[in-house]
Amino acid sequence: MSVLESRWISVGPRTEEFEEALKRYFGVDHALFVSSGTASLHIAYISAGLTKERKVILPSFTYISTLTPLIWMGVPFVFADIESISNPKITPSTIEEVLDDNVNAVIYMAYAGFLTGIEEVRDYCESRGLILIEDASHCHGSELKGKKAGNFGVVAGMSFYANKNITTGEGGVVLTNSENVYQKAKALRSQGITSSSFERYRGLELDYDILEIGYTYRATELQAALGISQLRKLDRLNLRRKELVRLYRELLKDVEEVIIPFEDFNSSANYIFPIFTRVDRDSLRLYLYERGIQTSIHYKPLHMFSAVKKYCGDAKLPVTEQAYKMQITLPLFPSMTEGDVEFIVESIKDGIAKIKSN
Repeated sequence: MSVLESRWISVGPRTEEFEEALKRYFGVDHALFVSSGTASLHIAYISAGLTKERKVILPSFTYISTLTPLIWMGVPFVFADIESISNPKITPSTIEEVLDDNVNAVIYMAYAGFLTGIEEVRDYCESRGLILIEDASHCHGSELKGKKAGNFGVVAGMSFYANKNITTGEGGVVLTNSENVYQKAKALRSQGITSSSFERYRGLELDYDILEIGYTYRATELQAALGISQLRKLDRLNLRRKELVRLYRELLKDVEEVIIPFEDFNSSANYIFPIFTRVDRDSLRLYLYERGIQTSIHYKPLHMFSAVKKYCGDAKLPVTEQAYKMQITLPLFPSMTEGDVEFIVESIKDGIAKIKSN
């Protein structure tokens, strides 16, 4: 209401306040609030120096937004396989398999909010002279050795979509410790203009220039106000997610047909709770649906989509493809109860028994 009463609803003081809060929370030098997670990755890629001349390595086991800005930019890319079902992320060894002299960057997506392994990828990239970019859209509060997302690569993009741990409805943020990356991203956010309307309104700038053709990726003051409120609750809500994940893992630990990836869930934001099942995935999902349990899949590999195949050809990623066939994302949100988790796990056990008996 105070935003509406202020009569300033585009980028302004609430946006600046939210960005300052994000800087403090993530421990980075710069945070730039933008209109979506996809927008954050788009201008992060441009600002980090990705071009049509050099290739980028990224996982296929991710959401389409990790890839689409590369296609818009005409940047050639190659998919790296994930390491294993229990560690469904790219690693130095899987990156090495597709590395060639024309690659100059790696995009690391911290699946389910787990940063474990990113230090090894960072060190690998540094040893090969590669740019590391973080897709941190699962990492709202994830931490590794005292560092949060945005502190491992040159730049990170993060989504604040409606189903994230922190949401502004639509929205995203660019996180970086590079002044050059930040200044370029800030200009690109608003048509490449060198000063914002609010800066000119306050008399900080009397004129402006357009140094580069940019985009309309501004978020609004209303979204920023929501983000400020959400950020205050984030640690408390993440703690609840952690409690629910701990219970899930305890109740599922002896179910042989279920693989739970990763181990150190205490350091993750636990954006989603993914499992991999050794029984028919779709049959189990249908059984759960019939019991009133909604599940999802994270993710159908990008190289399997018709719109992507024309860019990557007939990519072969056997571990990624196997993971997709086995993956189920179970419900996870802070208002769930222990009883909800117990019901879901019992339903999984019943569904597995029914599938195996047929």
